[in-house]
Amino acid sequence: MTGEKGLRLGLVGYPVEHSLSSAIHEAFMRQTGLEGSFRRLSVRPDELPGRLASLYADDYAGLNVTVPHKRAVLAQVVACDQDVESTGAANTLLRGIGGWSAANTDIAGFGRLVLEEGLDQQQFVIVGGGGAASAVAEAVYRMGCSSATVCRRPWLWKRHGRALELERLQSVMGRRDGGVVVNATPLGWRPTDSFPVETWPERGWVFLDLNYAPDWPWRDRLAASGVRVITGERMLVYQAAASFCLWTGIGPSVEVG
Repeated sequence: MTGEKGLRLGLVGYPVEHSLSSAIHEAFMRQTGLEGSFRRLSVRPDELPGRLASLYADDYAGLNVTVPHKRAVLAQVVACDQDVESTGAANTLLRGIGGWSAANTDIAGFGRLVLEEGLDQQQFVIVGGGGAASAVAEAVYRMGCSSATVCRRPWLWKRHGRALELERLQSVMGRRDGGVVVNATPLGWRPTDSFPVETWPERGWVFLDLNYAPDWPWRDRLAASGVRVITGERMLVYQAAASFCLWTGIGPSVEVG
């Protein structure tokens, strides 16, 4: 760290090598004239408490948080905002007096993407049970849309509505005449990943993938078959801009790429 100047920001997760966050925040700093750096910080779950303490001691101004730490970080913070209370997850840490404070900008980021895509009158099926899924469920609830959640451990789901077993995704879609399926899982980062549906309905369903892996054969085949597919790059930019504003007091333009 010696010799670094300006704002110190970073992303903690495991893994983080694929993340576009550093490119986005570096663009925000250039745009706003702020000097600083944004680092991708690979942190294993067992390292999280000590690493957060060392980053605070190293004068980091703020951190983004990604898989698998969005819930675990809450044991290491001194304060939480209302959106963290609503989701039980944080994607943003702010330097405060005596320790980190937690915020969640994923809710706003997802909501903005849905509005831009004209999907705010749809029904949603959320696939996943982690911090990202919690933020999606909260955003959908605030928009007044109905939703169902399917995940591997539905008994742990404590957000809006009850969750069903992942194996029931096909039947859940079959009982509805269309809507938006949200992939809020890590599925898609490995080319060999597949999604837990045997057949995709012929019409009426949008696939909104929070991931932005450049080449996921399963998703590519879905798009080639005529299904409307949306990926998560813009949500990443929107939540990053909200985090950047919390850290700096400056709202950057989201036209960064």
